[in-house]
Amino acid sequence: MNPVGWSHSRHNFTAPRVDPRSPWSRNEPASLASFGSLRAAAVDSRVRLAEAIMYHNLARTLPLSELAQRTGVSVSRLAHLFKNEIGTSPKQYLKSLRLHRAKCLLEGSSLSVKEVASQVGLTAGALIRDFRRAYGASPGRHRHGLRASVTTGLCPEQTFSSADAAELAYR
Repeated sequence: MNPVGWSHSRHNFTAPRVDPRSPWSRNEPASLASFGSLRAAAVDSRVRLAEAIMYHNLARTLPLSELAQRTGVSVSRLAHLFKNEIGTSPKQYLKSLRLHRAKCLLEGSSLSVKEVASQVGLTAGALIRDFRRAYGASPGRHRHGLRASVTTGLCPEQTFSSADAAELAYR
C-alpha cells in the first residue's frame, strides 16, 4: 500500500475502504438523535425521500418494493443506498423509527401500550419484545420509570422539506 492509502496491482486499482461509521467517512452515521434534517445534508435525496415516506407511514405495513417504487429506484439499489448512506438496511431503519416514535408516545401521552403499538405499525407483542431489546425495559416499565423520575420533554417531530412532503401523499 502506498502512502495515500491506495493499493494497486498490475491491472487493478482499488480505493481504500472506509468504515461508514467512522468519523472520517463522508456522512455521519444514523442515530436516533440525528434523524431527519438534523443529520448532514449530504445524504442522497432518494434516501431522504424514503425516510420521509417511512416516517409518515409508520402505522401501516410498508413493503420495501413499494418504498423503492415511490423513490424511483430498484429494491436492491434502495438497500444499497441505505447501507452506504445510513449504515443499516431500510427494514432495520424503519424498525428504529417505529421504536423511537413508540418511546416518544409512551413518554408524552397516556395511550396504552396496545394503542401505541397500533400507532407505530406493530403488534403489542412485537412492540414489547423489540422495545425491551432496544431500550432494556418493557414499554410499561419504561413509562413507570419516567413517572418515578424527572419527566423528559416530548420528542421533537421529524421535519422534511416541502419537496419530500409532496411525495408523501399515499397513492
